[in-house]
Amino acid sequence: MTEPNDAETPTATDAASRPRRSVDMRYINVLASLLAVFVSLLSLWLAWSANRTQERMLAASSWPYLRFGHGNFDVDTGLKTITIGIGNGGSGPAVLHWVQISRNGTAYGDAYTMLRDCCGLAADAELPTQTVGATGVPLPPGSERELFQLVHREDAAPIFDALNEARWQMRFDACYCSIIGDCWLIEGEVAPEPIAACPAPPDGAWEG
Repeated sequence: MTEPNDAETPTATDAASRPRRSVDMRYINVLASLLAVFVSLLSLWLAWSANRTQERMLAASSWPYLRFGHGNFDVDTGLKTITIGIGNGGSGPAVLHWVQISRNGTAYGDAYTMLRDCCGLAADAELPTQTVGATGVPLPPGSERELFQLVHREDAAPIFDALNEARWQMRFDACYCSIIGDCWLIEGEVAPEPIAACPAPPDGAWEG
């Protein structure tokens, strides 16, 4: 009988080690691939998060907040003066697309329409007023702009007194945007509502 050649016969240790080494390498390759994918996704997420943070910081630094106000006394001159104006209490400029002043459903596009409707100004009469249009007006942060001003006069005291009461019944609507294109709509006393873009000016928008 011929004895087997030990040099040509694989041992049990060799036979077991070769497949195990092959399986281990496959697992290592899979884990390495998964790790590379994870690192790539993590890098993308970090870049996206940093970009979002920068966008929020830019929006916060350019955020306008429009508000309306009215009064009946000018502290600079010491005179009884009815004023209607707007102010920007935000951190960035406000670009006014339009403003509408109305009362009981009637929009006032100018001062004389307002005074004739609310306060008894005769159709053919004139009264010295100071007015400013609002369309396209940029309003810096922390600034105010008077849209209308009427100084008290003895010969027009009834009109002044009527306007002094009517100003509390007026409604103010507006649409404005920031310098980066974010826009808001004001409807009466409701807080500004974010919108995609300002619509066209309504009929009777304030022109001064």
